[in-house]
Amino acid sequence: MRKTDVIIVGAGPAGSWLGFRLAQAGIESVILEKEKFPRYKACGGGLSQKTIEFLPFSFDKIAEPQMAGAWISYGHRQVLVNRFGPAGAMVMRDTFDAFLIERYLSAGGQCFDGQRVSSVEETSDGIRATAGSEIWHGKILVGADGTYSFVRRACAFEPHRDLLFALAAEMKVTDGVRSALGDYACFDLDAIPYGYGWIFPKRNHFSIGVFTSDHRFRLREQLKRFCRSHPLLRGGEIFRMRGSALPVGGYPRLVQRDHVLLVGDAAGMVEPFLGEGIYNALLSADLAADAIIDHLNQNKTLSVYPERLNRMIDANIVRARRLAKVFYGHLPWTFPLLVQNRVIARAFAREVIGKSDFGAFLRYSLKRLPFIPFGYRGGISKREAFSSAFVPSNPDSEEA
Repeated sequence: MRKTDVIIVGAGPAGSWLGFRLAQAGIESVILEKEKFPRYKACGGGLSQKTIEFLPFSFDKIAEPQMAGAWISYGHRQVLVNRFGPAGAMVMRDTFDAFLIERYLSAGGQCFDGQRVSSVEETSDGIRATAGSEIWHGKILVGADGTYSFVRRACAFEPHRDLLFALAAEMKVTDGVRSALGDYACFDLDAIPYGYGWIFPKRNHFSIGVFTSDHRFRLREQLKRFCRSHPLLRGGEIFRMRGSALPVGGYPRLVQRDHVLLVGDAAGMVEPFLGEGIYNALLSADLAADAIIDHLNQNKTLSVYPERLNRMIDANIVRARRLAKVFYGHLPWTFPLLVQNRVIARAFAREVIGKSDFGAFLRYSLKRLPFIPFGYRGGISKREAFSSAFVPSNPDSEEA
C-alpha cells in the first residue's frame, strides 16, 4: 500500500491546479488519471483573460493564438466586439492539460496516467483507493474526474441535475481561410437554438462546435448544418470530433462529505451562458486547496469549502442561468440590445474577460436601460466580413 496526504482523481485543470497548490504548501498528493497523456478533450480551448490572469504561469509557448476579440452573428448579420483590451488565448486542451501537469510535477507532485480508479472506501484514518494494481491510502480524497465522476458515484453524491450539451470538432482549412479569420473567435447564434456555434482559430486549423441547453437537438446534425451554412466552414475537413455533457451548478448540492471533496466538472462548475468551465474549475480547486491546507495544518473543518464555493461561484452561476434564459429565448430583442448597444456591450465584455461578474453586469445594464437606444445598428453580412478578411469598413458603426 502506498501512502500520501491527498489522493486526487483526474488530471484536468482542476486536479492539476489543486495538486500544485498543495505541493507549494508542502502537502503530499498524487494524481490518478484513467487516460494516457496526451489525450484529446472535447473543448473549444478558449481561455478567458480572467483564466490567464488567475494562473501564475506564462502561456506564450502554448497559446495559439492570443485573441484580439470576437465576431458575434445572428440573423445572418455580424458585428465585431473587440474594444475591451486583451480577450484571452486559444489553446489545445491536450497541450494545456499537459502544461499544468508539468507545473504540478515540477512543484514536487506525482501523477500516474493510465490508472483507472476502480474502488474507494473509507477507513478509520482516511480513504483507500484502488487504481490498477496499486492501493493508495490518503487522508483526503478529491474527485476532479469530470462530468461522469467515478468519485461522485462511488461516494454516493447525487447525480448532476442540470446539464448543457456540446459537440466539439477539429477542422482542417486552407491557409487562406485560416488567415481570413485572423485572431478572432466567432460565435454564431444562428447555428443552434438556445445556444451557439463556435469557430476558434488555432495555429493551422479551426476548433469548431455547437453548444446548447436543449437536449432535444441532435448535435451531429446541427454541426453539419452549421458547417454547410457558414462560409468559413464550407469545404473544411473534420478530422476529430467528440461530444460532452457540461454540468451546471447554482443549486443546493453536496460537494463535500467527510474527507471527500469534488471540484471542477465533478462538482458542476460550468456557467450556463457561454458554457465556460475552466475558470470555475480552477477557482473551485483553489477554494478546495485552501480548505485542505487549513484542515491538515490547523485541523479546521472542510465544510468551509462548500460555503465558500456557494458564495464565490454558485451565486454567479445562478445569475448566468437567468441571463441565458432571457438572452437565448428572445434573441430578436436581446441580440441588438446586448451586442450592438455599446454601453451594454462593453459591460458584457468586462464580464467575459473577468473584470466583473454576471451580477455586476446585470445591475449595470438595468440601471442604464432607460438611457440606451434600442434597435439594430448596422453590422455586416458574414460574406462581407469574410471577403474583407475581418477588417470592417466602418469601425465606428460596426464594432461594439
